[in-house]
Amino acid sequence: MAWFCIIVLVLVGKYPEGGNTMQLREWTLQVETENPYLGKCVYIAANVPGDITDDLHRAGLISDPYYGMNHNELVWISRQDFTYTSHFNVEERILSQEDVLLHLNGVNLFADIYLNGQLLGKTENMFLKYTYEVKDTLRENDNILQVKLRSTVKEMESIDCTGYFGVFNIPRIFLRTVQCSFGWDWMPNIPSYGISGEVTLEGVSATRIEDVTYRAHNDGKITFIAEVNYDIETTVDDYGAPIPGTGTSRKDDMLEFWMETAPGSGKFDRKTIEMMGTRSFVNFFIDDPQLWWPNGYGKQPMYSYRVILHRDGKVVSEKEGKCAFREVKLVEEPKDDRRVGFEFYINGVKVLAKGSNWIPADCFIGRITEKRYRDLLTLAKDCNMNMLRVWGGGLYEHDTFYDICNELGIMVFQDFMFACSDFPENNPAWEKNALADCEYQLKRLRNHPCIVYWSGGNEKTGTCVHQVPKGDFFVDYLL
Repeated sequence: MAWFCIIVLVLVGKYPEGGNTMQLREWTLQVETENPYLGKCVYIAANVPGDITDDLHRAGLISDPYYGMNHNELVWISRQDFTYTSHFNVEERILSQEDVLLHLNGVNLFADIYLNGQLLGKTENMFLKYTYEVKDTLRENDNILQVKLRSTVKEMESIDCTGYFGVFNIPRIFLRTVQCSFGWDWMPNIPSYGISGEVTLEGVSATRIEDVTYRAHNDGKITFIAEVNYDIETTVDDYGAPIPGTGTSRKDDMLEFWMETAPGSGKFDRKTIEMMGTRSFVNFFIDDPQLWWPNGYGKQPMYSYRVILHRDGKVVSEKEGKCAFREVKLVEEPKDDRRVGFEFYINGVKVLAKGSNWIPADCFIGRITEKRYRDLLTLAKDCNMNMLRVWGGGLYEHDTFYDICNELGIMVFQDFMFACSDFPENNPAWEKNALADCEYQLKRLRNHPCIVYWSGGNEKTGTCVHQVPKGDFFVDYLL
């Protein structure tokens, strides 16, 4: 008998439904000390996702930061510490799970995270998702989550920038946040500050699917790769004896893959395999696949997929998403003695890239809504654009941005978030922090067919060519 088996079924209808996630929506924002600009302690309602400056304006405590030169009177905000607080109860469907994860997205920037008085951790990179296992810390009612933000500007003032280059502001190059927040040639010095992403609780199995990615070919072949957070067998020592505390054998766990046979058809292929290890894969073969095209070259069909982990006949964990068939090639052929081409081929067809540079859609990035994304991206499509370059001085955009680009056929030229400055690659702490968000964002975004190119950053040629020794680890990693 083979060491793994595959069972193939073609079903009509949708795959099973699921989900054990709740979003924390009720928040207050507070300044616990007397403030010379407000003249009192402040306790106001806060939006999460949101921004502190926007919250203060909605509460009537400051003038409109977008009116005239009002922003010049508001520089004190980024020098102040603030605390976000959420009081919440936990739904039984979440508490009943083996574990509960707290996810914080877009914490900008330096914060201490407390749940029911217990320090969970600290943040220093707004481009990362911070996740904590919190079931043992939670209670059913009257939980208190606090995000205690420390002034970004005060942290910047403690950085020694001697010998480094950066346009407009040098200390910002050491921070993993929106680089243009501290002033640019098109943007005022009005830093984004707060929690710009969602904060959620998720009930999960202790052993679960961590990630799913795919590799699609235009002939209809597609490979799904599922990664789990555990070993399927107990770890043994050099003599074959089980090591205590390394877990129980999970060799009988099964992974069930669902792949839509045609977009919106309601028909799915299903394949069930025995676990191969921490990473397991399966192949599907789709007849007459519908290809994803850029705007102006064709349609943008997306296929649904789902991966389910089974143990002892029960669903343990699951992931779902969208995938597409499209192939990208960048051709850089010599044109003459001094010129090299830079031509994109999508599905074998050379496309003319027509588009623009995309900067953050708001100074206060937590205010950017799905409607704002859709309105702006629809305008781009209606202007016959088919590519946007996500600029390296801004941010890795929210999932919604890329979902809409997938839908509208807007190709994305994606920068890593580095702009117009040196890499402080001789600072080990900075390098570790920066590489962490590069890896996280690559994994987060890699399944989007709209992303056709990754760039090492904005206007980094001076650093990469002239100032960094050949073979530098960080530059080799990016480029």
